[in-house]
Amino acid sequence: MSDLASTRQGCLEGYCKLRIEPLPKGAMHTNGGCRCLRDIATAKRIEIERKLAADRAEIERLQRTIIVQAATRRKDEQELLKEIERWKHSVQFMGERLRAEIEKLQTERLSTNLLLQEAIYPMSEERRPRWRQMVKETLSV
Repeated sequence: MSDLASTRQGCLEGYCKLRIEPLPKGAMHTNGGCRCLRDIATAKRIEIERKLAADRAEIERLQRTIIVQAATRRKDEQELLKEIERWKHSVQFMGERLRAEIEKLQTERLSTNLLLQEAIYPMSEERRPRWRQMVKETLSV
């Protein structure tokens, strides 16, 4: 096993001072304590332990930050979904209003056509083509 791998894994003591990865199954909390740093001079060992404690505190701070950011992101996503739902209902409402308006206009146009047809039939045969042309031009505008 490489030095880096053994450093990441530390020892099987539950309170190992070097362990970075989670404890494997079977790790125990013994009275003997972690022995990973026992062969290092006291001053250097204290320096390493302080650095490790600072690193662990930073890891915990970053984990809390990530949790807060994830919660904020979920909240933002929920608010965005609510906004999308409001727009969806608004668009549906406008679509229904527009369909009703179109139907109304189509009905008015149909009734106008019927009125014009009633006005055409009493006319003489020679005036009807000219009248139809005038009606078509009026309706197409």
